[in-house]
Amino acid sequence: MAERHSKDFAGGCNGSAHEKWMRIPHKEEPNLTKPLLEIPAEVEERMLSRLDFLYGEDEARKWLPELERILKIYCAYKDPAFEDSERGFNPANRFTEKDMILIAYGDLLRSEGESPLATLAKKLP
Repeated sequence: MAERHSKDFAGGCNGSAHEKWMRIPHKEEPNLTKPLLEIPAEVEERMLSRLDFLYGEDEARKWLPELERILKIYCAYKDPAFEDSERGFNPANRFTEKDMILIAYGDLLRSEGESPLATLAKKLP
């Protein structure tokens, strides 16, 4: 199975990766031999509650199965090194004062003679 590793991967989400920007590595093909992700009932209820808050009960119940399906697919593509680094991860440390998140539209930055995404890529470390 082909794997794609990023040179920017700094060891996972256990806090050590906060020193520099990282790209989470994923497999090119899913690992269909490992068991499917099982979402505990209390997590499912929390997800449903948050969807309900955002979209209302009917839409939340309608889309929760699709969200679970997407999560299961995502887990099939996870790189084993990243999975290993997540084992000791404390979710309370997901975002701290050391994190920086860029949310931008693809055409936000423009340079003459260059595509917006190429311009954005040049601005990122």
